[in-house]
Parts: sequence; C-alpha cells; structure tokens
Amino acid sequence: MCLGYIVIQKVPVNFKKRLLLNSNFYTETAKELELVADSELEVMGMSRIAHLFCAENNLDKRSAFMLSLCIEEFGMNIIKHGFNDGKEHYIYLRILVKEDKIILRIRDDCVAFNPLEYYKMTSQNEDDPTKNIGIRMVVKMCLDIIYLGIFNTNNLVITISKEQSQTPATCKFVGNFSSSVL
Repeated sequence: MCLGYIVIQKVPVNFKKRLLLNSNFYTETAKELELVADSELEVMGMSRIAHLFCAENNLDKRSAFMLSLCIEEFGMNIIKHGFNDGKEHYIYLRILVKEDKIILRIRDDCVAFNPLEYYKMTSQNEDDPTKNIGIRMVVKMCLDIIYLGIFNTNNLVITISKEQSQTPATCKFVGNFSSSVL
C-alpha cells in the first residue's frame, strides 16, 4: 500500500487550441498536484504531500494548514460514510494554485453525499457546539465550496483564499444528477 502518488498530465498545445478556452484556464505544471487515496492512511499521506506542495510553491503556512485540514476532514468523512458498502472506492484529489487562491477538487464514486446539506443540518443543532465541529470549521474557513453530484460521482470544489482576510464561505449546491436522468 503506497501513500498516494502524483499524476502529472500535460495537455497538448493543439488540443488546448481546439477547446477554445481562455489561456488562464490552465496552470503551470508546477502549480498543480493530483493524488489518489483509498484508505485513511493514504488520506493522511495526501494531507502531508499537499502541505509540502504548498511549501514548494511558496504558499504561507495558513494556506498550507487550511488545505491540509480540508483534505483530512473531507477525505476522512468520505471514507467513514462512503467506503462502508464493501466495494472498492477511491478519492481523487486535485490542487490548483492560482494567483490569489488555491482550488481543491475532491472527487469520489461513493454513495451520493452532499457535505453542504450535512453542514446546514448540523449547524442548526446548537445543543452540542462540538458535534461535527470539523466540517463546520472547514466550511467557515473556505472562501467558496461547490458540490456537484453527477454520473454517480461526488465532486467537491473548494476555494481557499491566499489572503489573510476573507469573507465567510459561500456554499453552493449545484445539483445531484444521475446518468439515468441525463
């Protein structure tokens, strides 16, 4: 069992031109990282690798901490709630460093689970302020979180500001579509 691995994918220039995307759509290869995990140990490894990635890209300690915390919190929740059906599952993680923000995409093929809906339900429970504190803390720390469930895949896109001052997260539930609907 390995601690995860890095996949560097380069898109051919000809293909980029055919897509007709803005030139700022892509990042420099050194500014992106892709990892895969299928266990709690590997999620912890992804968190450590992401922290080192931040150091290599001269990101401040706060950004590295927030990125690692998001990976650990959402990754562990995916394993705890999605890996319990006896099937083989993976968590796919992609980190992009942009000029003023870090974008973290977490994708899995587990049962549909929208952490933003879960956050809304748990944040209304004021009886125990420590209950589900991890997901509540992470959601409040991020600049933006978008969930999209499509083709039996959970996609979570988290934006972390590289600046010290930021507004509270805007959470968007984009939708939950299955391949049978489309």
